[in-house]
Amino acid sequence: MSGEFIDVRALRLKAESVEGTYETLAAADAMQILNGEAQIQEDPLTREIDKPDGGARPSVQTRRRVTITGGIELAGAATAGNAAPHAALLLNAGHAEVLDAGPPAGAEYSPVLKGFASASAEFFWDGERYRAKSGRSRLTSIAAEINNYLRAEFEYMGLIESIAEAAVPSDDVSAFQAPQPLTVESMLASVGGTALEVVSINIDPGIDLNMSYHSEGVIVGHTARSVTGTLRCHRPLVATKDLRTLASTRATEALFLGLSTGTAAEAVEITSATTEFGEPQNVEIDGGYKGWDVPFRMLDDYTLRFGPSL
Repeated sequence: MSGEFIDVRALRLKAESVEGTYETLAAADAMQILNGEAQIQEDPLTREIDKPDGGARPSVQTRRRVTITGGIELAGAATAGNAAPHAALLLNAGHAEVLDAGPPAGAEYSPVLKGFASASAEFFWDGERYRAKSGRSRLTSIAAEINNYLRAEFEYMGLIESIAEAAVPSDDVSAFQAPQPLTVESMLASVGGTALEVVSINIDPGIDLNMSYHSEGVIVGHTARSVTGTLRCHRPLVATKDLRTLASTRATEALFLGLSTGTAAEAVEITSATTEFGEPQNVEIDGGYKGWDVPFRMLDDYTLRFGPSL
């Protein structure tokens, strides 16, 4: 046995200059992630021959690929306006980057449907090194919860370049600043400009990853995107915000989530200018308080900004 604990792991990721051509990765390409995992997947092609004497039918291996999953803390660069430390992953997950010199300075990432580069990846886990190419990623969730960190989950899918035994590298991840938690003092949330007593916001980017094979090669890409989610809050008075009428009329309003604390570089914002809200559902919050789970649909996607907008 290798004798390494399951949490001894590391990820490197870099955009490919030529799609399908493996990029050599180095310590500078390290990503700081949470609970990373890698799996080799295949689709066996079985020979459907008759077996008069019984036994399983023989098969060959097809569509061999690697998937890497994990989480990231949504925190920007130490200097507002610089690219986020996770920029390579966000761009590979179908986001466009805009660096805003300000004032105030910030870095913005918004979903796009096409035109984003493939990436090569290295994942080290328990003495094994998985190398992949032609890969693309997706964000599978974005989660904001009071008294927790703002974070996202991701999945990367690519062709296997090689698998070998290798030690986990000690890459420098000092560019990834420690995030600030969402607290009563730092969490801001509003619908249509009206602040609500929000407990959590969970976003499902609604993206599917697909690997398509053809005679000239393989394409890994996004096949769909429909951003939905749920906002959990203490029930607001009708005079404050009439969410039931908003749901019944299907009127759209802006949804805003912000982390505002410390320096400008620590600020994070998620906004959607055109959000449609569904019927609130009654829930219990913290052992007895009346709350609502409010479903929503982002009709114009979202913008993730590191650094304040005002």
